[in-house]
Amino acid sequence: MSSTAYADREAIFAALAQAETAHRVLASASLDALSSEKILEVLARREALAWRAPAADHRLLARLVADGNPGVLGAANLTLVLEERLRISRGAARRRLAEAADLGPRVALDGQPLEPVMPTVAQGVADGVIGPEQVAIVRDTYAKIPAAVDPETRADAEAELADLAGKYGPNHLQRLATVLLMVLDPDGDFADRRRAAKRGLSVGVQTRDGMRNLRASLTPEAWATLEPILEKLAAPGMCNPDDEHPCVSGTPSEEQIQGDKRTVSQRNHDALVAAMRALLASGELGQHNGLPVTVIVTTTLAELNTAAHGGAPADLGAAPITDPVVTVMGPGAPIANPSVGQAPACYVPAALTGWAVTAGGSFLPMSDLLRMASHAIHYLTVFDGHGRALWLGRTKRLANADQRIVLYA
Repeated sequence: MSSTAYADREAIFAALAQAETAHRVLASASLDALSSEKILEVLARREALAWRAPAADHRLLARLVADGNPGVLGAANLTLVLEERLRISRGAARRRLAEAADLGPRVALDGQPLEPVMPTVAQGVADGVIGPEQVAIVRDTYAKIPAAVDPETRADAEAELADLAGKYGPNHLQRLATVLLMVLDPDGDFADRRRAAKRGLSVGVQTRDGMRNLRASLTPEAWATLEPILEKLAAPGMCNPDDEHPCVSGTPSEEQIQGDKRTVSQRNHDALVAAMRALLASGELGQHNGLPVTVIVTTTLAELNTAAHGGAPADLGAAPITDPVVTVMGPGAPIANPSVGQAPACYVPAALTGWAVTAGGSFLPMSDLLRMASHAIHYLTVFDGHGRALWLGRTKRLANADQRIVLYA
C-alpha cells in the first residue's frame, strides 16, 4: 500500500469518527436556546447533510462491486452481503446497488475511470440539492426514455431532470418528468405498446368486514373516460349516501355541498357506485349467459327479517341452513335465481348470519342489501329448506288495479 493510499484510509476513518462525534453532540445538546426559525434552519441543514450521504455510499458500493468477491465476504452475491452486514432488507440492498450503478463512478475495461451513467444527478446528490425521493423519480424516468433516443438527447434529458430535481418537490417533479417523457416520445408508438402491456385492474380478496381493495393501471383512454364521470358525480355534495335524498343529477344544493364531509377518495368511491348503478339500471348491458345483466343477491328469510327490524349484521360466522332462501334482484332488469331449487353454489357449507351472498360469491351485509333493494325492481323467490321453490313474485313501480281501488277508497 502506497503512503498516499494509507493516508487516505486513515483520513476516511478519522472523518467517520468526527461524524459520529458530531451526531452524539446533536443528540445530547439542549434545544432550549433555539427559536422555531433556528430549529427549521437546523433541520434544513441536517436534511442537506442526509441528502449528501448517499454520494459517499455510491462510491463505496461501486468500489465494492469492482473489487468485492461475494464468496470471500460470506455470501453468494453482494445483495446478500449487504442484507446481512448492514441488516437491511434484500429489496433495499438491490435498490442501493442499482442506484450506485447509475450514480457511482465507473471503470472502463482498460481500467480508465468513467463518469457515472447520470453524472449531473450524481453531482446534485453530492451537493445535497437532490434528495432520495427525487433520485427515485429521476432514475425511473431516465429508465423509461425510449431506446431510439440518441445519446446527445439522452444526456440533455438527464441534465434537465437533474435541474428540475434540484428545484422542485417530488409531486411537482413527477408531473414535469412525465411531460418530459411525452416530449421525448411524441409519436407514442413505444409508449402505446408499453401502456397496453401494463394496463390492468385487479381485485383483492374480500376481507372480514366485506371490503375489497382494487389496484389498477389505467390507460390514458380509460382515465379520459373516467375523469369527467368523477368530475361530475364526485363533486362535493353529489351522490352522498349520508344525505336523506342524495343528489345524483343536476346540481347539489348549497346545504348539501357545505354538509359534505367526505374525503376525495370517498367521493370517488360513491361516484363510481352511482355510475355503475345507473349503467345496470339502463339495461344497455344486454344479457350474459342468456340472462339480463343485474345484481343477484341471496339470503335467508330469517336474516332478512332480522335486518329489516333493526338487527345488525354479524361477523362471518356459521349457522345451519334451516330457513327458506330469499333471492332479491338489484338494479336493472330483474331475473330469477339461476340456482333455482338449491342454495347458490357460492354458499359455504353453513349459512352466513347477517350476510347475503351475490351470484359471484361475494358477501353483502344485510344493511347494504336492504339499501339496494329499496331502489330496485326485484323478483322475490322463496325456497323451502330442501330446495323446492315455494313462491315467485315481482315488484312493480306502479300499483295494480286492485291496489288503486283500495287506495282510492
